[in-house]
Amino acid sequence: MLEMHFDVNSGLVAIDNYPLELKDLETFKNSEFYKLFSPFTTIGHYYFSIDNIDWKDQTFILELRPSVFSFSPSIFLTSKTGNFYKTLGDWNKRANLNNLSEEEQRLTAWIENEITSHPKLKIITPPYGIQWDHEWGRIIVQSNEKSFDCGIYIEWNV
Repeated sequence: MLEMHFDVNSGLVAIDNYPLELKDLETFKNSEFYKLFSPFTTIGHYYFSIDNIDWKDQTFILELRPSVFSFSPSIFLTSKTGNFYKTLGDWNKRANLNNLSEEEQRLTAWIENEITSHPKLKIITPPYGIQWDHEWGRIIVQSNEKSFDCGIYIEWNV
């Protein structure tokens, strides 16, 4: 299983000690990381996914989102550790707002405990969540009541 390291002070993310280079699609596809760990599961033309990434004490599905057009580079992590993940294959269970809210609260508490102590900003318009701002970018725990997705975004400034 691959291991993710994240330096909250610099925003540097590395997988098995290979830094993620997401400033644009071409840079990403020419990176050592891409060459060593490809092929990835593709999501459209611009997003890529890796299953079973360990980060601290949890396992995640990692979506890699290089900067394209006007979108900032980011990653999206779906935790496989909590109860929410177990519902993803059953839409009737997944569409439970209490389950979605519990996952958002669980991930928020985990981020607060494991990652950062910076002040947070509550996102009060959909999709809801909590955001921690840093000089390099932001960490966001977010849930979406329309798609019933919940996870952690790490997004870098452009």
